[in-house]
Amino acid sequence: MSPETQICGTVRGDEIPDGPMTVEAYAERVASGAPAAAVEVGAPGPFALGVPAGTWWLRASAAGGVGAWAAEAVTVAAGARVEGVVIDVEVPDLVR
Repeated sequence: MSPETQICGTVRGDEIPDGPMTVEAYAERVASGAPAAAVEVGAPGPFALGVPAGTWWLRASAAGGVGAWAAEAVTVAAGARVEGVVIDVEVPDLVR
């Protein structure tokens, strides 16, 4: 993986408590097994995730199991940087 191969974007969520969040990349829209790549961010906001070239589904998750998938898979070529990915995380009514 080239260090320049990245997916960058923003995790948004008004009701997510400040605290560690994880953004992970999976080959399918299923969070089973280890992710292909992951980065921890301190709170909702910007992220930069180094990934192998390919097509990835991104998931952001916070404490308490609150999380969400990006609306679409992201394809990134070797050495490329994809920007502008947004992951909107909403807290389910059962967690509020």
